[in-house]
Order: sequence, then C-alpha cells, then structure tokens
Amino acid sequence: METISTDVLILGAGAAGIRAAIEASHSDVQVLVLAAEEVAAGGSTFSNIANGWGIQALEEFERTDENYEAFYEDIMRVGLGQCDPKLVRILAEESGSRFDDLRSYGLRFKRENRGEYLRARGCFSEVQRAFLTEDIRNVRQSFLSIIRRLPVRIVTGSVTDLLVYDGVCQGARIWLKSPKFIEILAKSTVLATGGGSGVFKDNLAMDSNSGDGYALAHLAGAELRNMEFIQFALGLKGDSTRRFLPIDQLNRCAKVTDSSGHDVLNRYLPKSSNTSRLLEKRNTHMPFSCRDSAGLIDIAIAEAAKKNGKLYWRGNGETEKEIQICHFAHAFNGGVRINEQGESTVPGLFAAGEVAAGPHGADRIGGCMMTATQVFGKRCGQFAARRAKKLRAEKSVPTVASPAVPCSYADRNREATEVLATLKRRIKEAMRKHAAILRDKRGLRKCSKQLSLWIKQLGALGCLGVSEIDEYYRVRNMAITANQVVDCALARQESRGSHFRRDDKKFKFGKPYQIN
Repeated sequence: METISTDVLILGAGAAGIRAAIEASHSDVQVLVLAAEEVAAGGSTFSNIANGWGIQALEEFERTDENYEAFYEDIMRVGLGQCDPKLVRILAEESGSRFDDLRSYGLRFKRENRGEYLRARGCFSEVQRAFLTEDIRNVRQSFLSIIRRLPVRIVTGSVTDLLVYDGVCQGARIWLKSPKFIEILAKSTVLATGGGSGVFKDNLAMDSNSGDGYALAHLAGAELRNMEFIQFALGLKGDSTRRFLPIDQLNRCAKVTDSSGHDVLNRYLPKSSNTSRLLEKRNTHMPFSCRDSAGLIDIAIAEAAKKNGKLYWRGNGETEKEIQICHFAHAFNGGVRINEQGESTVPGLFAAGEVAAGPHGADRIGGCMMTATQVFGKRCGQFAARRAKKLRAEKSVPTVASPAVPCSYADRNREATEVLATLKRRIKEAMRKHAAILRDKRGLRKCSKQLSLWIKQLGALGCLGVSEIDEYYRVRNMAITANQVVDCALARQESRGSHFRRDDKKFKFGKPYQIN
C-alpha cells in the first residue's frame, strides 16, 4: 500500500477544513487536505438550499467586555446547560476576528441602503448579531480562491479509517477513485468532515453527510458527546426538490393537511391550545425545540404523519399541486469532544465545525455553527501545526497499526451491492421512524437492536468488489453514527431542547428548564 507523509492532515474541505488549512499553512509545515469531491462543490458550507448562510459575530466597534459577556450568556442560555463554557467563551471573544478574516478572503455580506451591514436575529436569540452572506456563488469563489493560493496539497478521495497506534492518531487511510487505498501518515490530523444528517431518510444536507467523522472518531477511541441533540426543520419536498418551510405563512394563508384534506393542526393540537399564539411563537426559530410551547406545532405534524403517512402543504399560490411537508434532519449540535485547542480525547486528533461538540448545546443560535467553523478551524490549524513542528523537531516517526481492509474482487460483487443498498435504506428509515423528533424508550430500543444487527451484517459481508468499497464505508459510518445517536437518546430520558421524549412524564411545555 502506498504511503504518503505530511505534517498536518486535514480531512474535509468545507468552511472548517479550509480555515484549518489556512492557519496551518502559515506555520511552515506540510499540509495535505483531503476533499471528498471538488473543493467548494458540496457539503453544508456550499449548499444551494438556503443560497447562503449567516454568521454570528461582533463588529469591531461592538467588541467590548459587555458585549462579549452578553454573547456568551446568550449561547449558554440557548444551550440549556449542555455547552462547554470554556469553548463558548472562546467562540464569543474570537468571533469578530474570524469575521474580519472572511471579509479579507473576499466574502461579501448584505448591506442596508445606508451602507451599513444588514444584521439578523439568529434562531432562539433576540439580538440582531448575525451577518448574512450575499449569495452562495460568492462564498464558493472566495473559499476556492483562498485555498488555491495556499501551499497545500489537495487529494480527492474518502477516508476509511484513522490510523491509531498506542492511543495516538497517526494519520488516516484513504480510498482514492483510481481506485486504490493509500495511507497518509501525519503528525497531526484534523477532522473537518461535517455532520451526519444523511443518516435520516429526510435531510436538508448532502446525502454524503453520513456521519463519517463521528464514526471514525468513535472507532479511534475518541469521546463523543451530545449526539442526541440534532436540529430538525420543517421543510417541503417535491419530486426532486427540498427547501425550508416558510413558517411565517402558517399563521396567515397556508395550512398543513392529510391526504383527505383535513387540517392537521386543528385535529392534532391540544384542544386548549391557542393556535394563533403558538404559530406566532413558532415563527421565531427554524428548528424544532421543546423549549417552548411552539414545539406543539411540530409534534402535532409529526404525530399526524405517523398515523396518516404523507402530509401536504397548502401554501399561497401552491394549492394546485401537492407539495409534501415533513421534518428534515438539518444539523448536529454534538459530536467529538474537544478542548480549547480543538484536540479530541485522542492525542493528535483535532476536530472543528459540525463534527465537533462543545460550542453548542441542546439548542443552538442560528449562525453560530459558521462561527464555530472559523473560530475552531483556525485553532485546530494553529495547534495541529504547533504539535507537528514539535514532533518534527524531536524527529518523531509515526508507528502505525493499520486496520484491516475488506478484500476485493476485480470488479463488482452484485450481492454486496444489493446488501449495502438495503442496509442504507433501512438505516435511514429506522432513524426517521424512531430517532427524529418523536422518541421514546420502546422505539429507540427497537432501533438500537436493528442497528446492532445491521452492523453485524456489514461485518459479515466478506469480499467486496472494487465498486462497493466506497459505499461499504459510507454505510458502515452511517450505522455507527446512527447507533451513537440512539445510545445517547436512550441515555437522556428527559426532554431538553431538540431532544423530545414522548415518554417523559415529568415534562410540560412552557415549564421553565432547570439548567444544570
């Protein structure tokens, strides 16, 4: 097997990975970036669904102790006691500098008529602190332009395993499209692989977001936390389209119906509910949360879908065609546990962006994920490079214990192809059924048993054809990530934020949270 050596290996080429590469390349170390596809072509950073994104940050004149503290308190309040205070403090205090960096890369942000930046209120926050990008094309061009100017090597492929010896991460094994395996030995490895919403049948990210980073970190022995906290958003889907639901129309002219045309909210909301008031409150945040009574809207829709199958959106100007409404998995708030330097519990393994846990909790302010990609992407690049330089000075040579690889036939194993397609479909359907916004002990246990069985089936596949290798690892990572989500959801028996348990008898909507 071919072996490549580098100082810093960055797995992922989204906002967090590119920011880590920028910082590491400024430290006089060799940097290699693994991209799953062409840079700036995929992933949540460059998704077309919202045609851009927002980032929570403080402009230069706002960077006062008072405003830093207010930002910190806002994140902590929204996280409902599940954030890492040290990481939140770093996120708030370094947000402004990272926003300045983005502007220097060429990213353009929306301005008002007077020339001042347009500021928006992120979900769950009352403060207009978020900056909004002008359009996704400018985002792509800016990130692509900056990485092309960096003295970094870019390899296209997929990571299959992290290389760990004596408890220390020493790099990763990669599957290239050539097709062949190669091993990249690295003094520091950065996970910037994005999230895992692709483990659910309905999702608003790329289907390639199959939880690779979570699974790889878990297999390497790294600690994961807060995996039960996943954002789900109401969305609309047609034959080949997905988009966010215009929630503000729900309390105006639009409604949700079952296949018989019955109004779902009238049928499934508690009889004592003030529907108009719930809809007004629901319009203040895009993701589902049981933190306030607006969550009753989502639960009514989910319960109706569970009993009736497909539900439909009868929106303004769209009544002539049937557009399906459902809950889409959007983003993970948990992931790999990291410290202030971005390093995981496995030495030599760093993580930034959606794959990392700590800066967010049970709920997350809209725009803070992009802040985290830049703040902790920068920190990962900085400290990964520092570690690499130290080991290089000590003339430390990685000693690698390589995981086994599936043996392969020359071309295709049709039986394996069918098994992988079946398992992938079953994982997605089981997670939608048991681990989306409606969760309970019985369903989660059933899902856990199914996932354990499917993981065993994957291990028993034996020889794969060359064309099945990539899909095998994707399905394996999906199964492991799904299993981690379900295990965490089972362990947290209380309802909190984005995690709702139907069998939590103590929970009442509107009751203040006990933060601990």
